[in-house]
Amino acid sequence: MPLSLNIGKRYTFNTLAPAKLGATIENAKLTSITDYNSVLKLINMRSKYANIISSLPEGTPVDPNLSIYYVFEKVSGDIEIFSQYWIDEGTVEEVVSVNLVINVTDVSVDKITLIRDILINAGITTFNIEQV
Repeated sequence: MPLSLNIGKRYTFNTLAPAKLGATIENAKLTSITDYNSVLKLINMRSKYANIISSLPEGTPVDPNLSIYYVFEKVSGDIEIFSQYWIDEGTVEEVVSVNLVINVTDVSVDKITLIRDILINAGITTFNIEQV
C-alpha cells in the first residue's frame, strides 16, 4: 500500500535498510511519486533494489516492479529515490517550517562569519545574511 505522502512537503523518516540507505533521512522534500518504469529512466533501480533487498524485513516483495517510488530532494540538494518498502512508515514525520526574520543590530563585521557558521552547524542552510 502506498505511503500517505504529499508532493512538495518535507519529511523526516527512518529507513528499513540503514546500512545501505542510511538510518535517518532528514528534512527531505518529496518532489515526485512514480512507478518502476518511470524510475528506470532516472537510475538503474533493478540493480539498486537487488542490492538492498537482503537488508529488508522478510516478506518484502523481491520484484521492484511492485513498488511505488518516492523521489526526494535532500537538504544537500542531492536527489534520492526510495521504494515504499525501504521507508519505515511508522517513523515518517512531516517537517513543518516557517520563514524567520531576525534583525541583529550593532554587530562587528568579524562576527558575520561566526553567525553564518552557527546557523550552518545548527542545520540551517537556507538563509541570507545582508550587511546594512
